[in-house]
Amino acid sequence: DIYVDGGLLPGEIFKLREDSSGMCLRFEGGAGTSQTGEGSAALSPCDAKDDRLFWHLGNTDRATRKCCSGLHAWNTDQCFTGARADGKVETGVCSVGGLDGRQEWSLTSAGQLLRGSTCMGVSSAGQRIVSGACLSFRGKSGGKWTKLEARVPLETELYHAAMRDHPELFAKSLPRR
Repeated sequence: DIYVDGGLLPGEIFKLREDSSGMCLRFEGGAGTSQTGEGSAALSPCDAKDDRLFWHLGNTDRATRKCCSGLHAWNTDQCFTGARADGKVETGVCSVGGLDGRQEWSLTSAGQLLRGSTCMGVSSAGQRIVSGACLSFRGKSGGKWTKLEARVPLETELYHAAMRDHPELFAKSLPRR
């Protein structure tokens, strides 16, 4: 199911707060589809009413063929691709099938935003997002992120309710002979 395995119906959405600055990562575009195919995210106050602060896991993991191998800006078509020179996070149209290695970012249990051996954190001044070898953040502030306000989004609740209440709509059809 591409909607579940590709992370289009997320199990949860959450804010990402960088611990040393106390700031959250905010997607700078609007909801929906990007007109240019790309976007950005930057540090911002953790405003309780700002939906652009929410992220979720997305993209199919090529190894398991299940969700998830990336970080997706909620209610958009945009996923993390890396840190930009201007101190922001670069985003691009999500490769829901998991085919873009630049989008293979995860949040580890230790609070690292990780892709391979590269981590994303903030500069020593605490205002710019930077990336580098994960070891470069060890023992310094600026490289630990925390999930905040995790919740199941309405679209996922409605999908599960429809599956429960109308299973016949979701039955796999058999090929006709």
